[in-house]
Amino acid sequence: MTIPCRIALILTLALASCESSVNAGSEQNAIDRHDWLAQSIAGVAVPNPERVTLSLANGTVSGRGGCNQYSGPVEYGNGRIKIGPLISTKMACTESGLMQLEQKFLGALQSASAYTVSVHPELTITTTDGPLVFRASPRQSRP
Repeated sequence: MTIPCRIALILTLALASCESSVNAGSEQNAIDRHDWLAQSIAGVAVPNPERVTLSLANGTVSGRGGCNQYSGPVEYGNGRIKIGPLISTKMACTESGLMQLEQKFLGALQSASAYTVSVHPELTITTTDGPLVFRASPRQSRP
């Protein structure tokens, strides 16, 4: 095989793997295997992703909304998701815009209807307010 042919083959294989999705059989494992850090909420970048998190396990969704912790029931599989109703702690945050971000995030989560997981892995949840985009983070140990 000539060098230009090898380069073309390598590029073709690399491009084919860039945007593929996790297959349906392993999507639930991919979601359960990670904690998720919010990258954007309805198209708006999250300034501190580690403050807005999501974890799914054993029929429960939980995490931090920016200021408060939240949890609630979740059902998901085959690209469909239903979340809520959610409960959360009621601490007030003085940081500018953080409470508004949290309200938008928690409201959007409760309108979730679909999701996709990419190989990166990145989790995108479709809501009536717009997409919620998360980046995978190693699973934290739970008490």
